[in-house]
Amino acid sequence: MTRRQILLALLPPLFFGTGFTIAKPAVSHFPPLFLILICYGSIAVLMGLTQRERLKTPWPSIMLIAAFSVTIQGALLFWAIRSPEMPATAANLILQIQIPFAVLLGWLLMNERPDGRRMLGTALAILGVALVIGLPETPPGLVPTVMIIVSALCWSLGQVLVRRLGKDNGVGVLKGNAIGSLPQLALATLLFEHGQWQSV
Repeated sequence: MTRRQILLALLPPLFFGTGFTIAKPAVSHFPPLFLILICYGSIAVLMGLTQRERLKTPWPSIMLIAAFSVTIQGALLFWAIRSPEMPATAANLILQIQIPFAVLLGWLLMNERPDGRRMLGTALAILGVALVIGLPETPPGLVPTVMIIVSALCWSLGQVLVRRLGKDNGVGVLKGNAIGSLPQLALATLLFEHGQWQSV
């Protein structure tokens, strides 16, 4: 790998970790679903202005993928992070269980047989999550931990659905997720949350 490729590979986890650090105080101020709506609404506007190519994935598939990859996953994750029993660092580490879930679902739904390297990576991810949950003097709360694990499962299912049903490239998937999740998030925040405009 070149230095540029190594740098590009390091940037996503850097941004992801930074986002988690910011998310903790953000979800303490904004209702979680409303915050996700703001985030993906901004992405949808940006994608609409810069990516004019028409999406190839059928809309029912886009809505299904967005439901698991964004709406359900994001709701469970942000509600869990909002809990005082869940530190942002622990949430970030527990969420890595999505790697084993992705391998397992890829095997079950896509017939992608895991090789030795994937099995080793899966075992390390599970061990890491077990250590985070079990070893600290004050382990994270059970309910938010379960919410993050289910959130990771939903995200992994969403990624498998992208490979199975998606017809677009990576940018198209992001655009589809952003646009497809907007009506879902808008309805969910209206039904389950309050104080949106006051938080603004």
